[in-house]
Amino acid sequence: MRKIFYPTLSLILFLGLWIAIAWYVRQTPFLFPFPWKVFARVVANFSLFSYHALATYLEMMCGMLIASVLSFVTAYGMLKARVVKAMLEPYFVVMQCLPMFTLAPLCILWFGWSFIAIIVPTALMISLPLTMSVYRGLQSTPQQHLDFFRVHGASERILFYKVKIPFALPHIFAGLRISAAVSGVGAIAGEWAGAQRGLGVLLQMSKRNFDIEAVFGAIASLLFLNLSLYFLVVFLEKWLRKDQHVVKKLDRATALQLDAL
Repeated sequence: MRKIFYPTLSLILFLGLWIAIAWYVRQTPFLFPFPWKVFARVVANFSLFSYHALATYLEMMCGMLIASVLSFVTAYGMLKARVVKAMLEPYFVVMQCLPMFTLAPLCILWFGWSFIAIIVPTALMISLPLTMSVYRGLQSTPQQHLDFFRVHGASERILFYKVKIPFALPHIFAGLRISAAVSGVGAIAGEWAGAQRGLGVLLQMSKRNFDIEAVFGAIASLLFLNLSLYFLVVFLEKWLRKDQHVVKKLDRATALQLDAL
């Protein structure tokens, strides 16, 4: 019951605050529109909003896919070889100091006004926190479980897929949830640098036309895309973590082994 009550209460309070601010500045409605006017604008121009939202959503999805592959490969290399970790650590520091969306203008120069020029900074923005989450997850397996499997002759491949991955799933999906939340930021930044379509383009057009309702509609559309991607990750987490009984079995088996000793 609390899982439904408190989010609903929070949404009601947010809408109430929005309406209160809009009513306070009602003499200048171009500054802060009422929520129903924003909703009406999105419905009236649904084809326009869906056209730009689809472009942004594809950029977010492709950016997350590329970042996920890059993060898993990088984290696995760091886990297997200390020299890889030592070589990559300076780049991680640089990436933390340099916002990845600042590379968007360079990507436009290198790749032209193309889809690639937008998804590259998006993927780079996502890859750093996701890599660290995957790496910490792969390191989170208790040593006694690894020893238990090695004593029984398990190969490194079995250890990785049957032991390390189940223990790493909470960390991996924590990183994916963060990535889903920030992927829209990278996509919008890339579109602002140079794109033909997308919610970032719609925001720029609406701002130039002083169409505040369309600006709020584009922001709400971006929020909807981020939330849909976030809940997709949550759904995948629940589906994949059904194998977490493996972790419980490992805990029981290890406990029995220790009791026997």
